[in-house]
Amino acid sequence: MNKGKGLYAALVWLALLFSGALQAGFACIEFSAEMVQLNPGGETVSGRVFVGKRHMRTELRQGGDTIALIADSESGSNLLLNLEQHTYLLQQGRPNVDVKSGRGERNPCEEVEGALCERLGEEQLNGRPASKWQITLGSGEGAQKVTQWLDKQRGFPLRTLSEGGQQAEMRLLGRETLAGRSVEKWQVSVNRPEQEVVRTTQWYDPVLCLAIKEIFPGGRVRELKQIELGEQSPALFVVPEGFNQVEFPR
Repeated sequence: MNKGKGLYAALVWLALLFSGALQAGFACIEFSAEMVQLNPGGETVSGRVFVGKRHMRTELRQGGDTIALIADSESGSNLLLNLEQHTYLLQQGRPNVDVKSGRGERNPCEEVEGALCERLGEEQLNGRPASKWQITLGSGEGAQKVTQWLDKQRGFPLRTLSEGGQQAEMRLLGRETLAGRSVEKWQVSVNRPEQEVVRTTQWYDPVLCLAIKEIFPGGRVRELKQIELGEQSPALFVVPEGFNQVEFPR
């Protein structure tokens, strides 16, 4: 495997491994932490995460190399650094919107390009105030409509109904203390026609505006530990001097 393909494979693996860990977007405040994932077979994978004002850096060991993925929340671009080989890849993206998940009510169309949203009013859902929206995806005969109830405090989709019968729901189970932090325990359920309900449990930290622990179907567990609040060095989020750029394999 050539150097570019090896780095590309590491990027895909890294993205799959830790995707969703910061599912509410970048945190409200800057911090660093250890990221640990326990797989059903007993394998443990760990890394470090550094969250700045507009960047997030995730590091882990991969095949004898230390790989760092730097995501830019404004430009949507990703940098992949191999710290041993002194090389990096640049993946351009499109600018992201501030979806403000966990930070109050929002318009769901901010997250979906080309969608149309109509606010239908307010309702109580599972004991929480929610705004009700109808979202139209596409146009003409192929247009699809989705109804969504957004939590007015957190901005979470408390319920999403599609015309095909698929339903997703978030329910607050209670409040707990995890690793010395006050968190909210949420359950996410996805119900597809003629299929078993799939459930995920998350422990959401309202200070960080993200989930610090998640349990997925099948028993996979992902968690942030040793969380340290504080400003992160700008040097963490740029390419170090002397690194050579390589191209993505085609």
